Amino acid sequence: MTQPVFLRAMMNRELSTAAPINAIGVYGLVSFLYGGERLDLYTFCAVSLALLCLLWPRRLEWEVMFKEFSAKYPGVPSNPWQPEPSA
Repeated sequence: MTQPVFLRAMMNRELSTAAPINAIGVYGLVSFLYGGERLDLYTFCAVSLALLCLLWPRRLEWEVMFKEFSAKYPGVPSNPWQPEPSA
């Protein structure tokens, strides 16, 4: 029961940052399709890609997130890289 809560929280956290960033690239595509220049497409897509690379979740962020949720929900392991043995 606790794993779905944790996974939903992780997905919400990732989607809340990735969706607006991807929208920048989509805006560039739409601008290009409605008569913009090719440079518009390349610029907006490059900005979107750069932001996605900068905001990519790091290992430390994942570990902090796991520790937060393991304190709240006992079924979630505190270390994602070494899962606790199942009983």
